Amino acid sequence: RDQYGKQIKKIFDEVDPDILHVHNGYYRPHRDVARLAKEKDKKIVHTWHGGNIGIDRLRKIHDETAGIADYNFVISEAGKKAFTYEQERDRTQIAFGVDLGTFDPNKVSQRNVNSIKDRLGIKEDDFVYFFPGRYDAQKNQTTLVRAFSRVAKKDPHAKLLLMGQSHDRGY
Repeated sequence: RDQYGKQIKKIFDEVDPDILHVHNGYYRPHRDVARLAKEKDKKIVHTWHGGNIGIDRLRKIHDETAGIADYNFVISEAGKKAFTYEQERDRTQIAFGVDLGTFDPNKVSQRNVNSIKDRLGIKEDDFVYFFPGRYDAQKNQTTLVRAFSRVAKKDPHAKLLLMGQSHDRGY
């Protein structure tokens, strides 16, 4: 925790960012960095992709981070429930992380969609489940694939499409 704080202080000194992004603010170092950014009069964006927080001490840290942040974003109504205080819940916005102006299904060329489907072997009557996320044990794709195999046995039109990257591993 101390080492993380020293690294972040060095970044603030050398780069002087305008905005700090804190993801999953129930970690003490993330809360501490949000405090540091607030002291330096920086904007803080806090994103939360989880659901309920069952451990009280983590919930307290999460609530403190949410209170420090200028903006709180979640990806679902369930995510909003992680915010204890009504005032934090009220100012928390649901944002899916997708630029609908760019990826609006009504604006995407059908020719491009068909080309991608052809390359992936997806037929017109297939139902595609899409999972975007880095390939990492934390994301648990192995369990997802096992569970989906049961779905695919019952419905041959069900397809699972995983898209992500492995990073910080040198490949």
